Amino acid sequence: FAEWNALGQARRARGLGAGQSLAGRAQTFGGQSFALLVQAIRRGSRLAITMEARGFGAGERTWARVPSYSPRDVHVSIAAAIIIAVAYGASIAAGTIQFLWG
Repeated sequence: FAEWNALGQARRARGLGAGQSLAGRAQTFGGQSFALLVQAIRRGSRLAITMEARGFGAGERTWARVPSYSPRDVHVSIAAAIIIAVAYGASIAAGTIQFLWG
């Protein structure tokens, strides 16, 4: 419905609105229906090309590897937390801490 309304507004902006007679309205309906059909075919073609470029339908789908964490990652995270805590502790002890929000 949104596409139909957009096409109708575009046609009226170009001065191709519905005439007062029944034949004029039928002609407008036919032209707008054809434009909607062409637009749907173009959108479908673009979607098919995009899906083909991304490998849909080419067989087994590949997935990104699942990240694995080792004990080294845990040690680095703990070390980073300790460094941050020591830095905050030193600035509090020295009385030089300044928070951004206050």
